[in-house]
Amino acid sequence: MHSTSNLSDGDQRQIWTGALLSGGASRRMGLDKLELQFPDGTFLLDRPAQALRESCGTCLLVGEKNRRAPMAGQFTLVPDQTQGGGPLSALLGAMTACQTPWLLLLGGDMPLLTASHMKVFQKCAEEVPNQVLMAESSEGLEPLWSAWPSACFPYVQARWKDGERALRNAISPELLRTYHLPSEAQPPTMNQPFLNINHPEDWQRLLDAWAP
Repeated sequence: MHSTSNLSDGDQRQIWTGALLSGGASRRMGLDKLELQFPDGTFLLDRPAQALRESCGTCLLVGEKNRRAPMAGQFTLVPDQTQGGGPLSALLGAMTACQTPWLLLLGGDMPLLTASHMKVFQKCAEEVPNQVLMAESSEGLEPLWSAWPSACFPYVQARWKDGERALRNAISPELLRTYHLPSEAQPPTMNQPFLNINHPEDWQRLLDAWAP
């Protein structure tokens, strides 16, 4: 893969496809969490969608249906590899549609990660172009924020065919690097930059701490 160190910001974006995961049954939330709205009327999905839109030249919404979130309308809808197959199935669906050297995967329920976070993460990924970069928090790997070079796609497809269904195990350890978010890059309103919204109390905590 060619070096990207001298690319302008605009050219940098063109080597990346952003894949926003919009599937999932939201069973723990009890309703479709990606349709939740902030007091200003924006949807939960709008926040991570904006981060990808500003950092990737091509953006995919991976799931089985369109979304009401305005930002989602700027994304190309692609299906999972297998309906109901979970995040790894969504990754494979995105890989099938990806035409760029890099794929940036992001969960649709992670509203605290911004385009600035994405760009630092992307530059770190590009330093080792044949390895996956996966975020890691104090609680372990965070595979719903990860960067996948196209060179690794065949490995992921082979793991799927062998029966693997866990996203965190989709790549061999020797092809995986981890990324820790610098403390100074954490959002000032929350101490959990990797917060994802799974339960009603998660949503309420976010609303209580949110600074528009």
